[in-house]
Amino acid sequence: MVKRWDKVYSKAFGGTWYPNEGVVRFAARYLQRRVGIGDYDVRKKVGKILDTGCGNGRHVVFFAEQGYDVYGIDISEEAIEIATAWVAKQGLHVALMVGDVEGLPFEAEYFDVVISHEVLDHVSFTKAKKAINEIKRVSREGAYFYLTLRSIWDSEFSRGEEVEKILLF
Repeated sequence: MVKRWDKVYSKAFGGTWYPNEGVVRFAARYLQRRVGIGDYDVRKKVGKILDTGCGNGRHVVFFAEQGYDVYGIDISEEAIEIATAWVAKQGLHVALMVGDVEGLPFEAEYFDVVISHEVLDHVSFTKAKKAINEIKRVSREGAYFYLTLRSIWDSEFSRGEEVEKILLF
């Protein structure tokens, strides 16, 4: 699984470099909304933000530029190398590490916000449940959890590989 993601994030990776619009809207609505060059309307004071499956770093850069204490974890070593280079080039400080969302290397109740943008739809249902439990463990009381998943009704459907079939009902 790790090698597959390293291949996705190879040095020739031409993926998305802008933060996802949903993540930007979430931040503006629930955390803080930019109202000037360096001015923000703070909705909720938060400290630490974790991006699980941070990939090339597009969301960690977005949050770090706003002054948050940001952490990113990804299963791909290649992705973390790319994210590290980008963060350094921007002169930002972000704690980046290779790791699996099923076993987050953080103490309990550490984060105020956890982001999981199009990550858990790439793992089995069993792994996703373990990941959700880990996210819950590292989240402080009152923390926000931003989660997006792709479905078979998504316009990108059939471009990837099916993880597993599950029957919910």
